[in-house]
Amino acid sequence: MRLLESDRGKTALVLLLGTLAYLNSLSAPFQFDDVGNIVENPAIKSGSGVVSREELRSGELDSRSLYSPNRVVGFWTFALSYRLHGLEPLGYHVENLLLHLFNGLLVLLLVRLLVKAAEPPGGSGPHPGPWLAPGVAALFLVHPIQTQAVTYVVQRLSVVVALFYLVAVCCYLAARSGRGLPGWRRWLVYGAGLVATLAAMFSKESAATLPVMVALCELVFFRARLRERLAWVLPHAAVVAGAVWLRIAARPEGVGLVEGIGAASRMGGASRWEYLTTQLPVIGRYLGLLIAPWGQNVDHDVALAGSFWEPRVAGSFLLLAALAGAAVWMIVAARRGPFGGEAGYRRLAGFGVLWFFVALAVESSIFPIRDVIFEHRVYLPSVGFLLAVGAAAGLALGRLRRGPALARGFAAAACLVIVALAAATVARNRVWASEVSLWADAARKSPGKARPHNNLGTALGEAGDPAGAVEAFERALELDPEHFQARLGLGRAYLALGKTERGEEILTQAARGAPGSPRPFMELGRGYLAAGEPAPAEEAFRRAVQLDPRHMGARYNLGTTLLTRGRPGEAVGHLEEARRLDPSYQPVHRALGDAYAALGRGAEAIEAYRAAIERYPEDAEAHLALGTLLGPAGRLDEAEVHLLRAAELDPTSSKALNNLGNVHLQRGELAAAIERYEASLALDPDNGEAHYNLGLALRGQGREAEAAPHFRAAERLLGGSAR
Repeated sequence: MRLLESDRGKTALVLLLGTLAYLNSLSAPFQFDDVGNIVENPAIKSGSGVVSREELRSGELDSRSLYSPNRVVGFWTFALSYRLHGLEPLGYHVENLLLHLFNGLLVLLLVRLLVKAAEPPGGSGPHPGPWLAPGVAALFLVHPIQTQAVTYVVQRLSVVVALFYLVAVCCYLAARSGRGLPGWRRWLVYGAGLVATLAAMFSKESAATLPVMVALCELVFFRARLRERLAWVLPHAAVVAGAVWLRIAARPEGVGLVEGIGAASRMGGASRWEYLTTQLPVIGRYLGLLIAPWGQNVDHDVALAGSFWEPRVAGSFLLLAALAGAAVWMIVAARRGPFGGEAGYRRLAGFGVLWFFVALAVESSIFPIRDVIFEHRVYLPSVGFLLAVGAAAGLALGRLRRGPALARGFAAAACLVIVALAAATVARNRVWASEVSLWADAARKSPGKARPHNNLGTALGEAGDPAGAVEAFERALELDPEHFQARLGLGRAYLALGKTERGEEILTQAARGAPGSPRPFMELGRGYLAAGEPAPAEEAFRRAVQLDPRHMGARYNLGTTLLTRGRPGEAVGHLEEARRLDPSYQPVHRALGDAYAALGRGAEAIEAYRAAIERYPEDAEAHLALGTLLGPAGRLDEAEVHLLRAAELDPTSSKALNNLGNVHLQRGELAAAIERYEASLALDPDNGEAHYNLGLALRGQGREAEAAPHFRAAERLLGGSAR
């Protein structure tokens, strides 16, 4: 127990709680927007995390990439993650958890700095106890509302902007109080806060409220003349203004400021007033989830408000206005008296409430966003709410008669709350364990919304349940008959069930509904391939290429289909164009290697396979193909390295062991060659090449009687091609 009396002990306990709450999140797959923003994002794979103006102007990239230049810091972290982990989700989850834990430390520091500002030396009355800061930090780390920001990989953007936001405010508070900091260090800390403000602005748009937050700190916790207050606030405002100017300058020609910052986030058909009035009940729901996190959902169903006078809108306005008014009253009442005592608690509670509203202002005000509610948007605002809860609890406890029994009871209740929230976080992370569980949960909680049912259908289809996918897609189309994605998915699911005519009919309807889109023909082509019909698949992919010649997927699928049909000469052009459109797409390099090899262009094939391995070192087929080409070229040592790697990655590969035997045979290492050939045949007794090669190796040792049955087996299996 002595350990917990020290600051280090409390900090260690807080970090332990946060870690335990998220351990079961580490195995979650990429979900939903992770695919477009990470898995299929060429900017991430190029290492920059940024999409250039030229790329935007070319139209070759998905429109979702438009916001990448405005969130460059967050996307740089994804580019770094890709360098470290490729597309293995575990590494991304570990990094998200580490960032979340670091934010927990920043929350702990923030509360301690605010307590010092609210309760300066010499204050009278009850002071916030030593557990206020650790308690708020623990609540922040284990509250289940944070799961969407931490477990949902792409929402690292919310975690990163919170990190820099908290650093900026903490640096300001440390420099403003100036305690224990010599003059030059004080200004160095303040300058670090300005750098953090700039980084926050290029992490996510919600950082634009930082100058307001600094001004709020000035008003609530410090007494000074206006000129001195402005000296602390205006530099942050200047940094934010400069960042906004840079964003305007960086946007591509023809793209407006709002569109450039978040074209993919715009809500079609919603006015600013409609969005603002809708946000009133949304903020009320956020508060409800913070108080009692029941009904969490990755895709809440909230209808746009038609009028301010709707009961849910007007009622929410009254509730929020009362809460904001109470916060202002607590701050004003505290400022009338001396610093210290209950006034300190009031300052903290009132400030916490206002922090919640200010931090939420960008995403819940007059800037329409396609999705009116997402739980990750509460990540940073929750800091203020939890501070207010902790301060209010401390104020209530201080007004009661203090005694050991009461203190123990209060501590036990607080521990129970934290443990219960941590358990809820563990349970919520189980929902994120697979795409099927995530979207089944969302479809159950938002039964009247088409998107969860569509995404559930997609997840079920990818999980090998086309019948379940059909049911989910049909439900999505019942809710929204114009849902293009659901119609594509339904056609794909029927094709997977072997109901080709029905699948063709639905995809043809989709094509008529979107005459310029290649996607229905892409789905048709994939369905034909799955049914073992490459000829109609080729025609479908050709139609997709005609509709969009710059569609990388259409080019790639047409090229691989032609290659499968024995026409590598035609395939090469489409595969080279696919590579040009997205050089980061690893399979296109392997397919190009296969095409070049089939055409006898060995040097180009070797380079293509090397490019494939560079992008995905675990590709056993690429290692096998490269090793197979290097051997006949006389580069035996290189060939052996790649063939050994292929055998390691795929222990069932009879071909890799056979080709390793060929390397040994070329070196004259007959015993080693025989061992490899025998191992190859143990995996695949019908490998004719391994039989023939084993016969050669045995003959080389003068063992003609043993070689003869292998030559006969090769003749039987290979026919006239047996050498």
